[in-house]
Amino acid sequence: MKPIYTTHLICTPQLDTPATIGALLVRPGDHVETDAPLVLLHAADLTLEVCAPEAGTVGEFVVALHEQVNSGDLLLTMEIEEKPFGFLPMVEEEPAFAPACQLPYAKTRPASAHTTDPLQIQPEAARLAARLGVDLADVAPDADGMVDDEAVASHVRDILIRWRKLRRLLND
Repeated sequence: MKPIYTTHLICTPQLDTPATIGALLVRPGDHVETDAPLVLLHAADLTLEVCAPEAGTVGEFVVALHEQVNSGDLLLTMEIEEKPFGFLPMVEEEPAFAPACQLPYAKTRPASAHTTDPLQIQPEAARLAARLGVDLADVAPDADGMVDDEAVASHVRDILIRWRKLRRLLND
């Protein structure tokens, strides 16, 4: 399977005063490991290294040597390979979802919704569900048949509330 990469924005850490770019320690296209120093900053009497959050390939710098930067300023980009969550296989194409009428929660859809409309799942919702181990077939869509990240979060909150109530009953 072809690896999937995400662009990460590497920014200046929180600083009390502006800093100056002291050195660019890597070049665009370089592969670096986790915690590899990328940029050297000089602020007041302090020297800081900005390091790679994960292993990846250096993209492009948006700052130059001796340029002044402030907290949160963008320094460079990195391409970092996404690791599979282990819950769902990563696919190269968007999957085709079954119509809602074929899914177990179709009964919970409002009568006004057309059950022949395909279920729509926002990519953010799919990623959140994968990270949390939530089966999207258990998440009720909104009136338009859309499952978004708020629907997934609401589903998880409901599970946690029921679990908490059950725990209280068992402990009493």
